[in-house]
Amino acid sequence: MTWYNIKAMLRLDRATLANLIDCEDNNIPIALTIQYHQVYYQMKKVLQRRARLDTDFVSSINKWLLKITDQEHPIIHGFSVSRNLNEYQTGMFFVAFMSKWQLQLLAQNGDMVCFMDSTHKTFLQCNVTGKGKPLACMVTNSEAQHPIRFWLEWLKDQFGYSPSMVIMIDNSDTEIVAINLVYNRNDEVDVFNTNVKIMLCHWHIMKAWKAKILTKLVPKSGQQKSKQERQQKRSEALDCLVLMMQARDLEEFDLAFDEFEIWCRENEDWETYELIDYVEVVNYLPKKEKWSKAWRKENYNIDTNSYIETWHRHLKEVYMMNIKKQRLDVLMYYLLWDFVLPDMMQDHIRITSGVQQRQIAIETKAHGNRLLSARSIISSMSEYDPELTEANYGVATGPHMSRWAEDLRRIFNEMKSYRNNPLGNHHQNRFY
Repeated sequence: MTWYNIKAMLRLDRATLANLIDCEDNNIPIALTIQYHQVYYQMKKVLQRRARLDTDFVSSINKWLLKITDQEHPIIHGFSVSRNLNEYQTGMFFVAFMSKWQLQLLAQNGDMVCFMDSTHKTFLQCNVTGKGKPLACMVTNSEAQHPIRFWLEWLKDQFGYSPSMVIMIDNSDTEIVAINLVYNRNDEVDVFNTNVKIMLCHWHIMKAWKAKILTKLVPKSGQQKSKQERQQKRSEALDCLVLMMQARDLEEFDLAFDEFEIWCRENEDWETYELIDYVEVVNYLPKKEKWSKAWRKENYNIDTNSYIETWHRHLKEVYMMNIKKQRLDVLMYYLLWDFVLPDMMQDHIRITSGVQQRQIAIETKAHGNRLLSARSIISSMSEYDPELTEANYGVATGPHMSRWAEDLRRIFNEMKSYRNNPLGNHHQNRFY
């Protein structure tokens, strides 16, 4: 419940407010004395009282781990693991947990793209609901590879889980190293080794590109450039990088890369060396297979971590009520006990029972509608002229044929634009 909802409950009716406006008495209803910080404090206290099983932090976490694994119910019953990693860094640790039902979803949706965020949760797009669901969670106090590696090894060795297709992550070298150590090891016989493909989120890459272009693409010493000239040149540089991201095959990627190098050489008034070095050597060219569409063939047209990012925002703004700086036991209480897991199961039941429809992304739904429209038009054209072929439909004569051919061109252009757009229509590729 948010402050907006609480204010709605405390709101007085208009007649009462009219009487209070005209009244000189200072005795106002108690509902008008309640302020945000008072509600925030009480909500925080209630949350801590429910989630903290012991005043000592470590004891509270250990009791939560026991509580998760001691449940008798076959679905709510969970699995957990914790480990101190002092051999790598003093004080380093990780805690991981999930329910048996989440493990079942991991197995049932194993052919989908798996999402992993830097907060270290494993997400899948559920085949039933069409939403992203947190199916395995890990919390650590370190940004090193070791907690991620041991967590993934726990999922693989303990439960036999290996993503069958792709893991989508942010642009994190730490996560890449951990995933390769667990799933892409070629130095030994591993029955679970599937050579999992790693893809980088286009949204995070675009964000990084724009930030780096701002700092690395600057006029040379002595060159005065206006604000509009700077914006124009930065947009041109970003366009060159986006062409590499959108490339449909290796030849198109190489051509786009050559155009980027030519653009950098031709702009003699600008410092481009650091930008070239950033793209070619430091970050992107060595791992081009992970972010360019030239190497993306089996990703369900998913190019961003939007499923997991949307859920994180929902967790912070709805479940956590914007209450900051909570302990780990509070997070465990939310994720596996009283809120998130029951709500996930409730949504799942709504979909399977037919009460609620499966969620489909707006762009994906529009793409499907265009495909159905194209098939309908082609069917009508074939009925109108049974001898119509793919080679001559575009130049067919007659009012019906001309209209249908024009509709087909429009639909196919929209579908092509949808497939080639790296971030959808909700993101801007320009500098302002």
